[in-house]
Amino acid sequence: MDQGLTFWLNGLRDVWTEKELSALPLPDMVIQITVSPETSFERRVLRQKPPGSRELLYGSRRNAYLKEQAHGLARTGKDEREIRNLIETWNFRCSVPPLDADQVDSLLSEAVISKKKDAGLRANSPERQLERSRPLRLAYEGLGIEWITVHNDEGADLGYLASELASQILESERPRSTRRSSTQLN
Repeated sequence: MDQGLTFWLNGLRDVWTEKELSALPLPDMVIQITVSPETSFERRVLRQKPPGSRELLYGSRRNAYLKEQAHGLARTGKDEREIRNLIETWNFRCSVPPLDADQVDSLLSEAVISKKKDAGLRANSPERQLERSRPLRLAYEGLGIEWITVHNDEGADLGYLASELASQILESERPRSTRRSSTQLN
């Protein structure tokens, strides 16, 4: 089953019951992949694919978004040069019109200053992603559907990740009495 239905269901309501889900087409298993907003931003900047219409940023929304991303990158320990390169690349590819050099400098200095004011979980952190999906995961698991969580952050080697994920999938195929009901892969 494509990921779309599971994410659509997750966003449709806060809680699903097993009875409600059993009336829908159900997957054999769900694999939830989480990633930090900073890693997601960095991967989107560095990919070859041109930006989609949803990634193009205009006006004040752009400034707030880029400041938030710069702040998040600073929080992860990236140095100023790395942050500048990522923000400038995003600005060139996705800002309409692009910010000038002075605006980028101002945005970066504000992000580094605000790094010290960091509080709480970020809006789309892996922890928040897991918390938002928890009710749906519990309902799926109540129906006997395996839910595997994969944390794909910190530049995990994709070959290693695929191998570990394949192992988790094979483990989930064992008879229910010999396996865990929910699996997490770090």
